[in-house]
Order: sequence, then C-alpha cells, then structure tokens
Amino acid sequence: MSKNKTLSKKELAILLGVNKRTLNRWLKPHRNELEKLGVKPCGQIFTPGAVKYLCEVFCISLD
Repeated sequence: MSKNKTLSKKELAILLGVNKRTLNRWLKPHRNELEKLGVKPCGQIFTPGAVKYLCEVFCISLD
C-alpha cells in the first residue's frame, strides 16, 4: 500500500489494530489538521495527504 492512496476509517483502524471508536478518540486532537487536508469532521475517507500525515503521527508504514 502506498501513502498516495485514500483509506477508509475502517482500513486505518485495522492497520492500527484498534476499533473505529478508539481510532476516533485518537484522531480527535488532529481534527483541525485533518480538516486542512480535506477530511470532513465526520468523514469516513482519508485523502492521500491525510494518510501521509497520519502515517507520520502514528508511526505506521504502508510500503
């Protein structure tokens, strides 16, 4: 998987090994930055820019 790909909230939760509720709590402090990257507040899809940002924040590799 590439960082230049969109991901759903469910896919990201699976990559992190948590459920969507936990992921939502983890994302809360990053809400403003995610909105700048094109993710709607209740959005279920993360843009490629948001995926790259979240990979850096949560130290995950999609390569």
